[in-house]
Amino acid sequence: KNEPKKAIHQKVPWYTAMIHDGHKFVRYLQPNVPEEMYDLNADPDELKNLIGEPKHAERLGRLRDTLAAELRRTNAPAVLLPSKEKP
Repeated sequence: KNEPKKAIHQKVPWYTAMIHDGHKFVRYLQPNVPEEMYDLNADPDELKNLIGEPKHAERLGRLRDTLAAELRRTNAPAVLLPSKEKP
């Protein structure tokens, strides 16, 4: 449970995710698997990943911070936190 490199089950990487204010943010635990962010109002089928689009950078930062805060609040294992948030 504390080894992100082995965080795959049935060929699907383990991840943490949240939905906030109509946007879904997904962060995978396995290294080198890119994050995902979707506008669920405009794209309910999650076909257009908004990661990397400059106009969404501020929202992405807020979603990352909100996810990290929720993981800390629920005493999630440190391995789930983004690198900058680990103790």
